[in-house]
Amino acid sequence: MSLADSYINRANPGTYDAAPGTAPTWAAQTGWTFNGTTQYLLADIAANIGWSVLVRYSGATDLGAPKIIFGSQSAGGGTVRFHIQPSQSNIIYYSHEDSVGVAPGLLAGVLGIAGQQGFRNGVSDGGVIPSGGTGTRPTKVAIGALYEGAGAVFYCNANIQALYIYNVPITPTQVRAVTDAMNMLPMRPQLPRFRSWLTGGAVTQFRKLLGLRTGSRGVPE
Repeated sequence: MSLADSYINRANPGTYDAAPGTAPTWAAQTGWTFNGTTQYLLADIAANIGWSVLVRYSGATDLGAPKIIFGSQSAGGGTVRFHIQPSQSNIIYYSHEDSVGVAPGLLAGVLGIAGQQGFRNGVSDGGVIPSGGTGTRPTKVAIGALYEGAGAVFYCNANIQALYIYNVPITPTQVRAVTDAMNMLPMRPQLPRFRSWLTGGAVTQFRKLLGLRTGSRGVPE
């Protein structure tokens, strides 16, 4: 599997694929490695409140400054947000229009947002993320950084092994199933896994996902 192959949306190849802003490095056993200063990927997804995302990563560092592993926000620092920040001064930030911060930070694991709830390693984390943000929602999200208006900011130095995006709020049981599947990924040499289930296909995939929680490949297909 090549770096170019890793950009393909496995749920629907050719639609919502990731594309390099500044390409990360890639290795089969660690996935995408972002340098924290210039590297990021983009996906043509205008993530809305009620959507869900889960990301498995490792090797993040906490420099006491924003290092965002995935997401977007309105231009000029507006309050329409959708992003995950693994650690700033030992706090995780889950943002889905507004933000919730929860200590301690997490430098390796699986973080996610499902609907308006943050999840740490498959378990709900913190309170409900408030809605009601203002600003224009970007039409793209960044992977390895934050997409803000027209470009990337707050780059994250970390390895990303898998990213799943859904256009519906998945349930806590489904979050746990996806998390378990992501944590089985070392069973396979082909990393990372980028999947985006959008425009009506998500519910069917959830039914399949739960049936394949302990499948031989270790990931929902």
